[in-house]
Amino acid sequence: MGRDHAALIGDDATYTRIENRLAELTAKRDGVADRIKRMLDAATLEGVSGNRRDAESLLQRAERLIRRFDELAASS
Repeated sequence: MGRDHAALIGDDATYTRIENRLAELTAKRDGVADRIKRMLDAATLEGVSGNRRDAESLLQRAERLIRRFDELAASS
């Protein structure tokens, strides 16, 4: 509710900007989560060990997304 409330205090452009950014970050989060899930499924269900570099890259992407969500929350 925090972001929505802050956006409502502002104007329509502010609300639209926040909602668009939130949708963009959510889509990226879903993509990273899907790749992590596939990597974990391959490891646990198929016995395929994942590439360490790929895992570290996904972790870095996830951490960047968390920071971006935090920044959006702080700026709203």
